[in-house]
Formats: sequence, structure tokens, C-alpha cells
Amino acid sequence: KMYWTDSGAGTLRRANLDGTSQETLATGQAGPGGLSLDLPAGRIYWVNRGSGELKRSNLDGSGQSTILSGLGQPHSVDIDPVAGKVYWSEWAPGRVRRASLDGSSIEVVASSGADPAGLALDLDSGHLYWVNEAGGQLWRSRLDGTGAVLLGSGLANPMDVALYQPAPPTVSSVDSLAGSVSS
Repeated sequence: KMYWTDSGAGTLRRANLDGTSQETLATGQAGPGGLSLDLPAGRIYWVNRGSGELKRSNLDGSGQSTILSGLGQPHSVDIDPVAGKVYWSEWAPGRVRRASLDGSSIEVVASSGADPAGLALDLDSGHLYWVNEAGGQLWRSRLDGTGAVLLGSGLANPMDVALYQPAPPTVSSVDSLAGSVSS
């Protein structure tokens, strides 16, 4: 399945990967933006920019609830299901924060003052990546926000970041005496 938000229609939707069986999971959303799937728990998280909310529901749209409200124009969201954390960016006042998946224990991870937009987690290496739209920058830090490093600057208008990590190569061994191949 694929999931998306439609900010203009105020909806959260899903469909099969070929576009068939489209269905609306949530309506009446105030500027829905970034979303993230927590597949092990069977949940989807998204932000509503217009109302300053972080919301979640089951993957079929049932059980919708507001996790956090009063956020400053949230833009992007990502999940660390193992640590039980949700991360999001807020354009105003320009920060990246995280909390427990139930919305408790809110922490500021990065405070840039430059409209952080998209973010992505590298859970294998324990890093957070984000872009600052107004500042034209790409940043990386540890998941707790320490060790922040500016990776790129002078970008025209960065809006999002995604990570690609190829799978490690498979090593096969051949035992010519036993006549077997193993991976």
C-alpha cells in the first residue's frame, strides 16, 4: 500500500501501489503534511500544519487520535519504533523535536531558527538528517541532537530529505567436497 496526505482536500488517503482501491482514511484535516508509517505497531502518524497537531491512527484509519497540539507549523514526521519515539520538524519557531509515541517526554533535538522542513532517521547508525528551508542547509546529528554537523549549505529551497541504504552484499561459500553452496 501507499499512503499520502492531500493538504488542499484536508485528507489522508491510501491505495494499492498500482493506484487501485483508493480510500480516504481521514477527512477534515487542517493542512495535513508529512506522514510516517509504524508498520510493527500497525499505525500511521501525520502532522497537520494548519492546526499545529501531530496525529495517529491505525493503518486503516480507525482509532484516530491527536498525540500533540499547539505545535508551530509542523512539516515532517518520522518514527523510531524500537526506541518508541516520534520526531517532527516545526517551521515556527524553527526546531526539530521528539517525544514518546504517546506524546509524552517532549525534547528539543535541534533549534536552528531557519524553518526546518523534511527530516529522516537513520536508525542503523543512530543519526537524524534534516533540511532547513530558509537557511538552505542540510544537517546531521545523533538522534538525541548532539554532534550536529552541517553537511551542505547554499541550497536554493530544500524541502525534504530521504535516505537510501543498500542491503549488504550476500556472501556465498562453495564447499566443493560436500557439493553445496551456502549463503
